[in-house]
Amino acid sequence: VGDYSQMSVNIKVKFDGNRRIIADRMKFSKCKQKLKSQIIKDTTPYVPYQEGTLYQSAITNQSRYKDKIVWNGPYARFLYHGLVMIGVRSKSAWAKRGEVKQTIQKVLHYGKKHPLAGYKWYERSKAHNKAKWVKLTKEWYKRG
Repeated sequence: VGDYSQMSVNIKVKFDGNRRIIADRMKFSKCKQKLKSQIIKDTTPYVPYQEGTLYQSAITNQSRYKDKIVWNGPYARFLYHGLVMIGVRSKSAWAKRGEVKQTIQKVLHYGKKHPLAGYKWYERSKAHNKAKWVKLTKEWYKRG
């Protein structure tokens, strides 16, 4: 039985201008949904992939979480932080059910098949794609 944890990021969109511009909540909501989809699309190459469970979970959870993108599944938190985690009592990566895990200073390796995949995938994707996300969101908002 795997550690079914989750890794999530909150999405915050800020618009400059007066409140009348933001009054059209439908327009704002559509922009936020498009942004979430774009972030998932652009971040997928950075998410570790073995069978696709982890990166597919963000797509599956898209409608479930209003203002978040959530990657959940086997070892999500473990993979996100990029350090091996072991049970506090058992000192094993295969901790007992319900046992709290802690990280140790041993780095995970993600394989050569997916060269961008690795720890803190959202932060690395954001560093690469943030300007694009801002530009697209402004365009979507203008188009309505």
